[in-house]
Amino acid sequence: MDVKSSKDNWSIVEERIQTSKKTSSHDSTDDQEDIQNFSTASKSSSRQSSTEKNYILTAAEKEKYRMMYESLDVSKMWTLSTGKIVEKQIALFASKCTYEHPAHSLIFDVSDGIWTEYFTPEEITEIMNTKRALLPSLPEELRNYIDTFDKEFYNITVDPLDLYYQAHNTVFHPFKEKDKKWVQQTCLSAADLYLYNILDKYNSLEAKVKHHVWSFLYTLFDGSDVKVEIGEKSSVASANRRNGERRLEGQEARQRKNMGNKMDMLFFYDDCELGCTEVGKNSVGVNDDKYMGDGMLKLPKAMKDMLCMAAKFCPSNLRDFRMIGYVIMGLNLEVVMLDSPVGYVSRIVRTDVFKYPKKINSFSTDIIPIIEIIWKTKVVMETTMKAIENRQKKIADFCSAIPTPVIPPCFNRSDVKTPQKRKFVD
Repeated sequence: MDVKSSKDNWSIVEERIQTSKKTSSHDSTDDQEDIQNFSTASKSSSRQSSTEKNYILTAAEKEKYRMMYESLDVSKMWTLSTGKIVEKQIALFASKCTYEHPAHSLIFDVSDGIWTEYFTPEEITEIMNTKRALLPSLPEELRNYIDTFDKEFYNITVDPLDLYYQAHNTVFHPFKEKDKKWVQQTCLSAADLYLYNILDKYNSLEAKVKHHVWSFLYTLFDGSDVKVEIGEKSSVASANRRNGERRLEGQEARQRKNMGNKMDMLFFYDDCELGCTEVGKNSVGVNDDKYMGDGMLKLPKAMKDMLCMAAKFCPSNLRDFRMIGYVIMGLNLEVVMLDSPVGYVSRIVRTDVFKYPKKINSFSTDIIPIIEIIWKTKVVMETTMKAIENRQKKIADFCSAIPTPVIPPCFNRSDVKTPQKRKFVD
């Protein structure tokens, strides 16, 4: 791309912003200059050394983001009750960024503290709750069975056996009562962890965290139409995005095909991915590099890739889709949901961090909310699956126009490495 020749394109964006019917308290002259000056700044910036956690944007990448924003229809953007336009504030922040941020993918994470500089608490609350689907309630029979484990355990030697025998006390039908059977197996697995002191060495391997502690996350989907793949699987949705500009060779050679993001778990139905999981072996906090890189950038981008892929199958049902992500850091679980309620924005909302009970004396207090949130988000994925199934029929005719996505895809880094073919010597 010739960056210099694109210099005047940003004036269109400036004109749109200045002629917007509704303005906000943050729309000062300085903000307009910040966006306008982004064009000049991007041309003077040069590629510096980037790391996985600090990816420095090139001038061409900044220009590409600016052109993407310019292509958006202002009348279709998300205007809050105060008159502030969400996409505009995202663009203001993105124009000041040196490094990649979810804002470059039009992802708004309500838990990201940076947005308090651009929105009032009331506006963030409005963004958080606008057209937000409520999580489903547990069936009464399942609730009653879960409540049988809601009791106090004190003796770390005797009580694991009590938990083990209680879980073994009932036999459930593998199909008619599969959810109660899942709860039963979850409690049996927990009893094993306490009886054999496995949690005292839980952080020795990432695979042990995934399979010994959190196996009930994927066994819940046994028998469901939503399937699970486990173990660093490449996301088809992110591969589609990374290869979106791949072309047949002509003036230039055909590019190698890029792989998608590798996720620890992928949840999918047919050809559509509905959710994913990122796992870390250590119970780190939200300020740790592992959490920030995987939980705040990699996972949200992968989830938006899935949303874009589902929207391609069924654009009319975009507002009904909810993508689910699980961030597991050792014994900590955070559940993430991404949707696109209004405009071009993809919204991220998060639960509190749930902690798997390391000792049995906190078992009922900690495990019951985890069981509930995993069951509820599984239903959310199944609801999205049904929305994809209920898509409109395609027109049986040749295309008469170039299809355009309802929401723009995620930001593509220019440094994505392509896989190299192995060379064999005869």
